[in-house]
Amino acid sequence: MQRGILFDLDGTLVESFTRKPLPGVANILQELQSRDGLHIGVATNQAGPLWEAITGQAKYPTIHKLAQNLLSIAQQLQLTHTLWLISLWDPRIMTIGNTLEEVNEGALAIQQELQQALQGSLAHAVSFIEPEYRKPRPGMLLRAAAEWKIAPANLQYAGDMDTDEEAALNAGARFVHASALTTLLT
Repeated sequence: MQRGILFDLDGTLVESFTRKPLPGVANILQELQSRDGLHIGVATNQAGPLWEAITGQAKYPTIHKLAQNLLSIAQQLQLTHTLWLISLWDPRIMTIGNTLEEVNEGALAIQQELQQALQGSLAHAVSFIEPEYRKPRPGMLLRAAAEWKIAPANLQYAGDMDTDEEAALNAGARFVHASALTTLLT
C-alpha cells in the first residue's frame, strides 16, 4: 500500500528562525526515505516574503532569502528530490489597506519569483498564493495526496502547531506531533 508523510518545516524539521535541522531529524528522514512505497514531502506556510514586500518591514525575509533558506534546508536534510508545498498566503495582508487586486498582483509576482529561484534545485516545488492552501486549511495536504495518488487517510502530517493538527484533521489525514517523530519509524 502506498503511503505518504508530509512534514511541517519550522519547529518540526528545523529550529524556527535559525533553519538549523533539529537533532535526530536527518536520521529519521534517511530511514523513511529508504522505505519502498513511502512518499516524503514538506508542506509549510512561508508568507514572510509577501508580507515583507507589501509592508516593507525588513524583519521578514525577501523572496531570495526564503529561496536560499529552503534550498539550504533541502540540501542539509537530503530533501531535494521530494515534494515541497509552500504557502505564501497570509490573511493579515488584507488588513493593511491594500486592495485585493494589488495583493494578488504582488503575490503572483512573488510566487513566480520563488518558483524560478527553486527551479532546477528542487525536483518538485509548488508554491501557492490562494488562502485554501494556508494551514489550517487542508489544501496542501490534499494536493500531496493527489500528487502521490493516495487517499488522504493514507497520509500522515507531522507538525508542531495546532494549525498543523487542524490541517491534518481537515484533510482526513493522521497527525503526528513533532515531539513524536520517532513513532513514524514503527
